[in-house]
Amino acid sequence: MSKYTNAKVSTEFNDLLSAHSLFHGDNYKLIAPCHYLLNYIYRDCVIKKREYMFLHSKWIQDRFHSHVSAYRPVIDALIELELLKIKPNQNGAESYLHSEDESKSFTKAYKVTPKCAEMLTADNKEWLRKLHSDPQTRTTAKRCKAQKHRRLNPTGDLIVDTTRDNLFSLRYDRNAANAVLTATTDENRANNIIYSLINIETGDFEFERHKSTGRIYNAWNMMNSQLRAAFFIRHNNKTLFNSHVIDLRAAHPVFWAIYVKNSYYSNNLFNNTNNSNYSPNQFSILHYVTADEAFLAEVERWNALWCNPTVDPRDVIAADLNTSKDNVKALLNTAINDGRNANRLHLWIKANFPRLHTAWQGLGIGQTGVNISRLYESRLIRDNEFQAFINRMDGVKVMDEHDGLSVFSSPDDTEIESKIESIRAYIAQSCFDKFGIKPVIKSSRVAGLSNGSQN
Repeated sequence: MSKYTNAKVSTEFNDLLSAHSLFHGDNYKLIAPCHYLLNYIYRDCVIKKREYMFLHSKWIQDRFHSHVSAYRPVIDALIELELLKIKPNQNGAESYLHSEDESKSFTKAYKVTPKCAEMLTADNKEWLRKLHSDPQTRTTAKRCKAQKHRRLNPTGDLIVDTTRDNLFSLRYDRNAANAVLTATTDENRANNIIYSLINIETGDFEFERHKSTGRIYNAWNMMNSQLRAAFFIRHNNKTLFNSHVIDLRAAHPVFWAIYVKNSYYSNNLFNNTNNSNYSPNQFSILHYVTADEAFLAEVERWNALWCNPTVDPRDVIAADLNTSKDNVKALLNTAINDGRNANRLHLWIKANFPRLHTAWQGLGIGQTGVNISRLYESRLIRDNEFQAFINRMDGVKVMDEHDGLSVFSSPDDTEIESKIESIRAYIAQSCFDKFGIKPVIKSSRVAGLSNGSQN
């Protein structure tokens, strides 16, 4: 059987599926969408560092509807070929969840097998090689990417539209990118780099706001950070390099006390007031009993610690716990969403901020990080007025990094440092206006800038 024409599908993958009876005759055209499905699952798990990916049944059916009326026989064939697995539930049957987003769809959790991962890794390495070294492949990919961009209509969300346009404008120095890939010994990190480069080359990326967090997960902010220095943006006949990084120091911890306070007061106004219509942001005009004042004092003390411009609170905690600052960072990454109270940082919070800790227990700890991202981080960083401020700044483009920004600018921009300072000042003032605190906003230059020699 002849290989179905698709530059991404290797001969080995084609031969494996062709040997299965499902793919005989006209069904050989199923091979390409099977490769896309498996690659999509593997890419998501690699980039987002998770074992399984949940997929809507309708989404899968849409991938195969032009070839078969039902997709389940295709899934069964991929399982039989030891390329795909479905996560079992607690009873050992396949996971099955009704979807809230698509009323006529359900989701299951999928992952590729090690055998499939090895095959896809080889395929993607060859696909990237073609994109870099074969002029015809590169021209075709560039044309398809441009066509995809032209077909997109504005969403009305300035952040989403700007992120989309900047993603399509991203270019990278191939020599610099290959150097990063060659020097990477960790397989998962190498796969992340490969997928990131392919996604940018082909325009195969997402740029929608997620309802749960307000974040815009995309090929840039899910990319390995070592790779970002190789990228640049062509804008108004200028090459803008990834020159600076701006970020909030310890973004989730800095908002933690405000989140607990506002959530606690919105759900549990004390009995000594009948003002049940007060919003969480209006609590400060009320007078509570001494215990409540002690609670608010803890909030103020937490905010003073995490907003201290001269002392890093992670150094303070490291000294208290007799551990390293890097270990404290790791503890913070898990403690925010760890409802088991097993993390050492939980004990530190309980000992130093007992009222905040008690209130936190009733707020669904597992959702803390998600809620902070949506209610505070995204309202600050992914704010349309803030994006309009950036867009008015000449010679500057930014890409979202969840709790900060990658800044692109021209090497000959003599005013870039003052522009960086104005961005930092805007974020700090906006945070104070919205949430009553001024976090520490850090900025640094990106080392090893690309020379933009390859487009």
